[in-house]
Amino acid sequence: MASTTKPQFSESALMKEARALAVQLAEALAASSLPQQEKEAWAALLPELRLDQLSRLAAVLDASVEKAARADVVDIVEKLRAVLEKYAAIQSQLDSSFMGDISGIVQELRKAEAAQKD
Repeated sequence: MASTTKPQFSESALMKEARALAVQLAEALAASSLPQQEKEAWAALLPELRLDQLSRLAAVLDASVEKAARADVVDIVEKLRAVLEKYAAIQSQLDSSFMGDISGIVQELRKAEAAQKD
């Protein structure tokens, strides 16, 4: 008779996995864009959920947080682009002003040299 071995799960291994999932859920819930009242409601429900339900909730929250993070990155990049455009415009004005000042100095030097020669 072939013996079948059932996977052995120790209580401590399950508790370790549950704690890791709880930390993941807490972080995802805190970072989610859910209103505070909904976050509190989910936090109150967590002890009642089965492990498979907790796992699904973690996946949903992770996806939500990732989507929000992507939106934040896009927003930051747009703001950075606007700042860089303003910087480029200011730099262009400064360069133009500087070149005008240098041109004026060169003209004055040429006039002074011409006056000395006369």
